[in-house]
Amino acid sequence: MDKTFIDWLQNLSPWLLSHGIKITIIIIGALILNKIILKLINRIVQFAVIVDERASKEAEKKKIH
Repeated sequence: MDKTFIDWLQNLSPWLLSHGIKITIIIIGALILNKIILKLINRIVQFAVIVDERASKEAEKKKIH
């Protein structure tokens, strides 16, 4: 292999161990926060939607989702 490529790989390993872990934690945190926010928004919408007494339960579910 080319010496430059081997040097690049040797430099990449420490960088991935130090920065890669932080990046992974940030991505996982963002995914968890995304799920929480989606559930929160869904509950807010369910609370905000006015229930029509004449509509069937299935129609109400479709209106919310």
